[in-house]
Amino acid sequence: MTTRAPARKTPVREDEARLAATLATRLQRARSLGERETRALASLSRAAVRAGATGIDATLTPRGLFVSLEPVAATGPATLTLSDNLAAQLRGAFEAPFVRVDFAERPQFSQPDARAPAQREAVALARDWLARVVAMEGECLAREGEARNEKGVHELRIAIRRCRTALRWLARSTRDPRLEEVVSVLRTLGAAAGPLRDADVILALLKKRAPKGAARDAAMASVREARVAREAAFDRHLRARTHRASMRRADAALAAMAMPATTPSAGALSSPEQSEERAGRSLQRFFDRELRRIHERLEGDLTVDEGYHDVRRQLRRVRDIIDLCGPALGARRLRWRGRLQPIQSLLGSFNDVASARLLIEPVGESTRDVVQWLKTRRAATLTELATPLAVLAALVIAR
Repeated sequence: MTTRAPARKTPVREDEARLAATLATRLQRARSLGERETRALASLSRAAVRAGATGIDATLTPRGLFVSLEPVAATGPATLTLSDNLAAQLRGAFEAPFVRVDFAERPQFSQPDARAPAQREAVALARDWLARVVAMEGECLAREGEARNEKGVHELRIAIRRCRTALRWLARSTRDPRLEEVVSVLRTLGAAAGPLRDADVILALLKKRAPKGAARDAAMASVREARVAREAAFDRHLRARTHRASMRRADAALAAMAMPATTPSAGALSSPEQSEERAGRSLQRFFDRELRRIHERLEGDLTVDEGYHDVRRQLRRVRDIIDLCGPALGARRLRWRGRLQPIQSLLGSFNDVASARLLIEPVGESTRDVVQWLKTRRAATLTELATPLAVLAALVIAR
């Protein structure tokens, strides 16, 4: 009797399994994945591979299941239409009122309805991005070592920033004291993730840009050593029961803010006039205020690194509003994204150099050549920044 060797999995099946595993890491902290959910994810992965996807991402929010696929065409995001059966399977498995799949860099959440009440739309956005934070926590916990930060920690920090942007907008229509509790949870998580991300950025900078030699090797060894401690602290924070409980309370608090309170005991202090404000008008005023603050930051102390960090942070806030809210801002305000992008990139390079010096300079003589290279790079970046910052100041004043 001849024994037949087991059939080898085809590349297509391997791709489907890989995408399904990625989906599981994104959704595992938001929902328990039983047999029904697993079957739905396998069906989605199969459809994604057939559509040409090589990568996948997903977030389950109170508004629905949002999925993104890679690669993204040069023309930008494109929506993938699911079959009625698959859409119904996903809605049923995840109790999601809506399923959206796009070829995009990350899941594309619904943008604000300019005609709807501002408070309702701000809460919905904040809950979407809080859910995205939870999804990326799952991604970070599913990976170990430097590989986890190629996407996980970076995407986690983007989600934290955008959730906080939605909360700033929400603060315009309510003075609910629970808002600060939500902000505090995100601020603490950001403080745990930030140092780890900084270490990864510095490692990439040294690997790609620094002159090769013993000094670079010593600098990279020192950063990797620091990174180990930062990763351990980050892991402890994510795995702590207190953190998970705080995240659940944060979402519950936001859900309670979806509609203005009718009694003082409920905690909300928004006035009827504020709660009836329409999202479009509220967003435009919010954007204009944050844009004006760029000029305030430019008038700060630019003789120290922290001054440039403040400018960069404010530019990022303005860009986050654009990315968060899109068409509801109007075409005139959307044009600011293109104006800010190159300046923010230069400021990012400056910040990377400043962060690297803080981490590497104390190591001492073994990294002296790298420290000198960083000082030279800092001076060159400052020279590049002078004209763009002056132009930016003039544009903001003349807006």
